[in-house]
Amino acid sequence: MRIFLIFFLVFLFIKVFAEDFQEKEVVNRNETMFKPCTAVLGLKHIENGGVGYNHGYTTMQSRFFFERHHEKVCSFIDLRYHILNDDTQASNIGVGVRFSPKLKYVCGLNIYYDFRDKNHHFHQIGIGAEFIGERFDIRVNGYIPVSNEKILDYCRYDKYLAGYYLERKKIEAPLEGFDLEIGRLLNHPNSNINIYTAAGPYYYGGDVCRKSFGGRIRFNTSFYKFFLIEGIVSFDSIFKTRVQGLIKINIPLGCKTKKRYKDLFSREVRRHEIIVLDKFCKWKYNY
Repeated sequence: MRIFLIFFLVFLFIKVFAEDFQEKEVVNRNETMFKPCTAVLGLKHIENGGVGYNHGYTTMQSRFFFERHHEKVCSFIDLRYHILNDDTQASNIGVGVRFSPKLKYVCGLNIYYDFRDKNHHFHQIGIGAEFIGERFDIRVNGYIPVSNEKILDYCRYDKYLAGYYLERKKIEAPLEGFDLEIGRLLNHPNSNINIYTAAGPYYYGGDVCRKSFGGRIRFNTSFYKFFLIEGIVSFDSIFKTRVQGLIKINIPLGCKTKKRYKDLFSREVRRHEIIVLDKFCKWKYNY
């Protein structure tokens, strides 16, 4: 079922991109139906560990947005590279489609490939959907690991009578999961200083010993869309309470627009960037 879902979403994105490039030229031969509109470069730092990681990290991000000719559909590419404070690395590569059916809000779908290098190379596929309005938004993301667990330590006790044995494996494994977030802008959308808050539940588990269900809340303030500071608090049964601080600088490039719905196209995809890992023991015995 997971593989079918992944291939279906990949096919969906390929189909959308293919339709953009296959449309015939109109008005001008030099005007493409799928034209670059905006690029956003970002640099951010998160301090203290979060859900599934114990150290803060620094991120370099590039987002590229491509607008269709009729201006109601936008595709994007999102590239993120993370350096954690423990000298490990992670990255995300994502593509997505956003469309504005009523010119007042934006709906979108996205798919990401996530990578993390920690004692082992871990990989996962992320799938997301979003509704983005001027003052209200909803996001839901799912995370599907595609790499195997890593054995950190192995012990076998077999010096027992009658052939009995006991095995212990210390495992580090990626957790599958999902998160849901509902956000609200607390002041007027056209203000130069925006105050925003969002909260929602998350779950991480799968074929592992421990499963986690918790919640996350974040509160941020952005200044002229260039500078953002944010506080994040999360709690669950595995990783307990995690308090984080974030600071980010955005550098928008490309065309400017006074149309509010076009500004919504370039909003950042909010998702869990670092693959969630957990360590636990597996036991096997024959008595």
